[in-house]
Amino acid sequence: MPITNKLEPSEELFPKIMNRIQKEQRITARRHLILCFVMLAGSMLAILPLYQVLRQAMVDSGFVDFLMLIFSDTEIVMAYRQNFILSVLEALPIMSLAAFLATVLIFLESLRLLLRDLQRTPRIFKLNRHSQFIK
Repeated sequence: MPITNKLEPSEELFPKIMNRIQKEQRITARRHLILCFVMLAGSMLAILPLYQVLRQAMVDSGFVDFLMLIFSDTEIVMAYRQNFILSVLEALPIMSLAAFLATVLIFLESLRLLLRDLQRTPRIFKLNRHSQFIK
């Protein structure tokens, strides 16, 4: 009698492996949903304070005054446009703007990922509930 006949896996092995794979898929999907939700909530909470900091930094640096000058004295701005552009760029609060835009980018990206995962997740959970392997 050859030894290979004795090494046949049991009939329960395949369903057990498939159930474990599906369970890991559910756990991974749940973790990813939670992570995206936390990132979305955190960035949402940070947007308003960072906007207020950005707005105050624009007022403090004189950036708003330069922008108002465009509407009040357009002829002067056009005559000295190169110096005006350099002055506007110099007055721009770069760090506040970068922090605000990074937070908005994180918010939009986490929203995109959360919506994508919410579309995919019901299929994963539905597949696991009605699977042919779960008894």
